[in-house]
Amino acid sequence: MTAQTPHVLLNECEALDFDGLHLRNVLLCDPDAPRQWGDLYRARAQATPDRRFLCSALWAGYRCVYRVDADARISLVAFDYPFHEGRPADIVNEAMPGDFWLCMSERFGGPGAYVPVKDGQVQPREHWLFELEHGHRYVLGRDLKPGEWPPPLPSRHELAERSQTCSLLVRAVGGLLLAEHKLYVDRNIARTPSYLADHAPANAVYVRLSAGSHTVTLREWDPEKPNRMESATVGFDLDSGEGVEIVASQAEGRLCLEFVSRV
Repeated sequence: MTAQTPHVLLNECEALDFDGLHLRNVLLCDPDAPRQWGDLYRARAQATPDRRFLCSALWAGYRCVYRVDADARISLVAFDYPFHEGRPADIVNEAMPGDFWLCMSERFGGPGAYVPVKDGQVQPREHWLFELEHGHRYVLGRDLKPGEWPPPLPSRHELAERSQTCSLLVRAVGGLLLAEHKLYVDRNIARTPSYLADHAPANAVYVRLSAGSHTVTLREWDPEKPNRMESATVGFDLDSGEGVEIVASQAEGRLCLEFVSRV
């Protein structure tokens, strides 16, 4: 996933130091609890992004601007639309009472620093939770040793490589251009990630998969096109470390997917 633009946090409290940290989310659940969509803080005011100005670096279409005042009380100041040129921010100035966590990190996908907010007031650093292992081990700020955070955690790519031990290569032949079609793997649109580009020949898609059952379907790009062509869905199972190659082609007005090899 493309690194997402962080929210903006304006800090006027001299007792708090967020230097080097970027605000990613505001959570209602504890940092070590399983995450669900309902666990994000929801303001009373709502942003109104224009979907015509979406960017892969900000899928939500907006970012929040928060302010921590001199007494460490936090509020939502505005909704900002950085990729909608010429559009001013929506001023909100909404107080944020209650208990929640500010999810912060130095880099997108990096180890988190979780800042507790109690009754709308940001708590001092000794109460922060610092992530030492992805989703598993945390230490309180008061117990954090010098140089212990941020730890040398693996990147998202490295984590994906550990869990996604299988591979899929879909290669187009016979004049078919994959760029003019949508390839669905497990019912999700699939493209070659940038960090795997060296594994994909021209006019092909290469992705990593976890062991298990998977499906592949190829469709013409435009969903509004009359008689839009769609291949039969191909299903297959992969054991850990296995890979498959599938050839995509077009014949007699049909899209076809055919297994070529299993490695």
